Amino acid sequence: MSIRKLYLELTDRCNLNCAICYRRSWRNSTGDMAEETYQRLLQNISELDELKEVVLGGIGEPTVSALFCTAVKALSPYDLTITTNGIIEDTEKVEIMARYAGKLVFSIDGLADRFSKIRGSSLEQVCQTIRAVQALKRKLNRALPEIYIQFVLSAENCADLPGVMKLAAELNARALIVSNLIPMTQESSQAILYSRYRNDEMKDYLNRACKDSLRMGLQVMLPHCEVKTERRCSYAESDAVFICASGEVSPCHRLSHSYDEFVFGRKKAIQPYSFGNINEQRLKALWDSKAYCQFREMVICNRYPSCIDCDLADGCDFARRSDMDCDGNTPACGDCLWSRRIAICL
Repeated sequence: MSIRKLYLELTDRCNLNCAICYRRSWRNSTGDMAEETYQRLLQNISELDELKEVVLGGIGEPTVSALFCTAVKALSPYDLTITTNGIIEDTEKVEIMARYAGKLVFSIDGLADRFSKIRGSSLEQVCQTIRAVQALKRKLNRALPEIYIQFVLSAENCADLPGVMKLAAELNARALIVSNLIPMTQESSQAILYSRYRNDEMKDYLNRACKDSLRMGLQVMLPHCEVKTERRCSYAESDAVFICASGEVSPCHRLSHSYDEFVFGRKKAIQPYSFGNINEQRLKALWDSKAYCQFREMVICNRYPSCIDCDLADGCDFARRSDMDCDGNTPACGDCLWSRRIAICL
């Protein structure tokens, strides 16, 4: 089994300070990826014969990195996805994305007023970036990059979803990705719309959104709104790896940094987990290490506890941290809402 997908965090800095961002409760920061680390990364990638897809994103905004333009060009032979907030002042960066990327994912979590409250920025500026990319595609006679819109759903912005769907259709987006909110504070945990058990109200809401999208000719990727038994790790099943700006090799976004999250109102301290650093070891060797192989087997085979629907979770010390679960597995994935498709992303 070889690496087929690579998530790359060029920086954990951002030009925004969004109300719903992980950075709100961060306990560590690296900044930008060093040039030496980046060069080591390129050397490591050249050894990955089965690598097909690269995603530039992570927790930071990739376009603020000094390496952004260089990295996009260097990684363009792969199926290249860039996740961005779309607040980009440099027209050269917009043109480079239009020339070299395969997919662009823009975050739009509401219409103008709601967007401004969440992102502290202008929705129109994001729309201008998307329109500029579409215009450059026509000029270059390119079908790519495909445009995706990401919408993080909560009680605070659910009324804006129909309007954002209409906007996505007007912007000729390939699809709208709707994900549920992962709260970073006790206060925001009151705004979630998903539940542990039967949730007919949200099912009806999402069904209406699906029907509306069909009338608009827009593909919509919708999350689950209640906990289901099935668990699937998209990272492990797609043979994906996450490289932090520091060079640390993590299993996924969620376990790449230190912060707090709230799972159905229960506070959980997320600890960063690394299988090693590319500044010290080859990426392929880290991927093939016993620890990483055992971890992938554990999550693919579902051989780990489920804290979400455990009656003892509220009084369990293991459920308060991500470094180990009650079966001795490390890191702990028992509270992962991505594996339940309550939270989704590309």
